[in-house]
Amino acid sequence: YGALAEEIASRQDPAKRAPLVSLSDYPIAEIEYIAENECIRHLSDLVRRRSIITILGRAGVAALKELADIVGGVLGWDRQRQEAEVQLALKEANDGR
Repeated sequence: YGALAEEIASRQDPAKRAPLVSLSDYPIAEIEYIAENECIRHLSDLVRRRSIITILGRAGVAALKELADIVGGVLGWDRQRQEAEVQLALKEANDGR
């Protein structure tokens, strides 16, 4: 996040600095920040275009479900939409798109 990294980190709720269970190098606050500020429309936008999660081969079902829950909370996705986004992200990762 360049020059904004320190500012972004300092304004986050301390509880949201906790790492994701499935991706321990990503704090919850960072995923929320990406969802709020990086034009995320689909979960695959996050894991393929706004992070290196898919490139590193870490876009497994558990990670995608955890991410969908966080992104869905920010973007107002219900459980059905979250599951659809997980399936789409898995398909795109497997198809190499």
